[in-house]
Amino acid sequence: MAVSTMLNRARMNITDAGISMATLAVLADLRPTTLSGVHRGVQMLDSVKEARLLTISFRLLELKQALAPLELPKEASDVAKILAQLEEGRISLGEIREYTGKMFESKQEPHVIDGGTF
Repeated sequence: MAVSTMLNRARMNITDAGISMATLAVLADLRPTTLSGVHRGVQMLDSVKEARLLTISFRLLELKQALAPLELPKEASDVAKILAQLEEGRISLGEIREYTGKMFESKQEPHVIDGGTF
């Protein structure tokens, strides 16, 4: 039994996001062993669950990019809290990018060399 295109894409997304398959399973309300079985071809998921996994994986990838250069939390419960806030509209990816960017803005005074500011 071959793994579906949706599940393969979800796996690529979470790999790029630095998230484990077990974390993805927890975020999708699945047992990690179930998702492992699906990827080994010994179990199947219905299309609604596959679509949910794909959606979550895209959201994780977007979140990873918004948090850069920071990393996503490793604990599934911490990631779930952030995803819930995004899904409920309490925070946006743009706000996360803005806050992260502010954390890394240079607070140094510009340097003046030979009349130019650097």
